[in-house]
Amino acid sequence: MTVAETIPQLLADRVSRSPDMPAFVGFAERGAMAPLTWRAFAAEVAGVASVLARRGIGRGDRVAIVAPTSIEWEVAQHGALAAGACVAGVDPYYPDAQLADVLDSVAPTVIVGADAASITRMPATALDAARMLIALRGPAAQGVMALGTLVDEPAALDAKRARPDDLALLTFSSGTTGQPKPIAYSHGQVITAVRSIVEAFPQIDEGARLVGWLPLANLFQRMIDFCAIDRGAVTYVVEDPRDVMKALPAANPDLLIGVPRFFEKVHAGVRDRLESGGAARLVAGWAVRQGAKRAQAAAAGRKLAAADRALLAFAERLVLSRVKAPFGTRLRFFVSGSAPMPRWLLEWFDALGLPVLEAYGVSENIVPVAINTLAGRRPGSVGRPLPPNEVRLAPDGEVLVRGSGVFQGYLDRGVLTPAALTADGFWPTGDCATRDEDGYLSLSGRKADLFKLSTGRWVVPAPIEERLRRAPGVDQAVVLGAGRKVPVAIVLVSPETRVRLGAPAAEGALSPDEEIALGRGIERALRDVAAHERPAGILVTTSPFSVAGGEITTNLKVRRRAVEAKHETALARLFAALEHGEPGAMVVHQT
Repeated sequence: MTVAETIPQLLADRVSRSPDMPAFVGFAERGAMAPLTWRAFAAEVAGVASVLARRGIGRGDRVAIVAPTSIEWEVAQHGALAAGACVAGVDPYYPDAQLADVLDSVAPTVIVGADAASITRMPATALDAARMLIALRGPAAQGVMALGTLVDEPAALDAKRARPDDLALLTFSSGTTGQPKPIAYSHGQVITAVRSIVEAFPQIDEGARLVGWLPLANLFQRMIDFCAIDRGAVTYVVEDPRDVMKALPAANPDLLIGVPRFFEKVHAGVRDRLESGGAARLVAGWAVRQGAKRAQAAAAGRKLAAADRALLAFAERLVLSRVKAPFGTRLRFFVSGSAPMPRWLLEWFDALGLPVLEAYGVSENIVPVAINTLAGRRPGSVGRPLPPNEVRLAPDGEVLVRGSGVFQGYLDRGVLTPAALTADGFWPTGDCATRDEDGYLSLSGRKADLFKLSTGRWVVPAPIEERLRRAPGVDQAVVLGAGRKVPVAIVLVSPETRVRLGAPAAEGALSPDEEIALGRGIERALRDVAAHERPAGILVTTSPFSVAGGEITTNLKVRRRAVEAKHETALARLFAALEHGEPGAMVVHQT
């Protein structure tokens, strides 16, 4: 476990322990690149830090990195931290107005972009206020320095400029209910989080292989990368998240992190491949059932019977090994965050022999609030609180957390507004949960997402949306209806998922046959939902949700208010149709 007190000390300690071990391997469309050792990485970091320091950039300054994931992103981040500055990871795919608001709230001294062209497209007010502009790739341009010239500066890594109490990172609230707000963390808080996480996962050691594919603007990925420094793991950096499955054969990871949508898409791809024919579908189902017996026996602490072991070995050779092959030969487990995973999906991965360990965190606490581990796991929960967190539930079920990882406050135009904690120092997360007798937390949804119908009955959208996403063809779902007599749902049917409705991938409106198939699948998925919570109307859209369009956040959470506002006119027509339609009949409209 690290004895470092700051992030630059963390890196210096790693270089002293394993200077010539690989630190990062880039993976882009052209495939895997040559490994970058810890010694070489630290030399590039030192060059950037030296140039920034000579330009007067240091303690109290903020460096905004507005670029996609890359090794250069990491070099720029650690260079700024080694200079004593604070780093804000900003998603480059924010809509223009949102990007302007975010940069205005950060008030960066330095702005780092993917290349000179991307920098010139950023808000003029932010560019004018910055003292330095740096392009991660490509040549320098008028007023823009090239990172390549900075990393070549001869310098030694100085890990003493930053202090434990100095601000190190700015991340952002998810923005599901409004504009993202900058959240400030110190070096000491980052180190606290690293210690907590690596203690929970002792299986990841020096030389372990990880894959970094989530946005580095996202705190989740950045924290995993800091943990990799502590442990000496090598990270395969995937620049385009759509290439993550292509990168796995080269990376052959020990651990893979993801979000629920990633695991849902993996399951859908396997399902479509294995269920293409009647016999294949039956064999695949049988094999998964054999794997499920293994998982159930392991959970109960008992061994499989000899006959079941023989059947499992056959199922492995015939089906399960083929399903797991794309993930490599070393994978021990997955870690999922951002949102709860459906229980059925967890059980499916368990049956494959690739457990998914769910973790739960909030942007306002750098230490994951709760986590499942191989040593202590309860599928369907998000695990037990991770030290040094103290967790309690409010009378209405809201999760409250207290500890040294709770954020210092929101930053606005360089001014820190302290966090609004309870009188005894707890942060209200806005998430609702239950806790069992062994201390495992199970999330039930966002407090702000619950809504009341005009009949006075409450609706909890999250479990209904989970069921809708299991219906053939449904890619995303949002349930709403506050103040209405009945709830409705907006469902996204993407070109990729339309094949599940019996049609080739296509764009535009669904055919009548597709609409009928969709409606039947949704009715089956909602069969066990309470009558007052079951959507009486379905609004179908084939326009994908995106960060640029404002429908999802940078960590893939749906911004339900934005989705509702975008389809306001079509929703009004749907509710009108429900008022005059046949009672009890589900109405399907397209937009």
